[in-house]
Amino acid sequence: MKKKTLLLSLFIFFIYKDSLSKGTYGQTSTLAGSGSIGSANGTGTAASFYTPLGIGIDLKTGNLYVADAMNYIIRKITPAWVVTTFAGTVGKYGYQDGQGTSALFDRTDGIAVDQS
Repeated sequence: MKKKTLLLSLFIFFIYKDSLSKGTYGQTSTLAGSGSIGSANGTGTAASFYTPLGIGIDLKTGNLYVADAMNYIIRKITPAWVVTTFAGTVGKYGYQDGQGTSALFDRTDGIAVDQS
């Protein structure tokens, strides 16, 4: 019988000063967000957030989804750290089902990704 080895990397993602950072083995690095309030899409620190509160991980694609609370939007971050607006409209809040910008949220505090 062959033995299988499973290598697992543990990353801790945390939110600090309107940016998304990664901590591992006592080191911290900012992956997305400038640290200033905003709603800019972009790669890495060229992007900005306004009170990101929740992170969901799509294990199939490696994408992260962030609840950007005070912008009233859901952000998508690719494995290359490209940040785009996934759903909602910046500064427009409400309660409306829909896809993309037709969806409306009121202070998105958390997010989960359905892995099915």
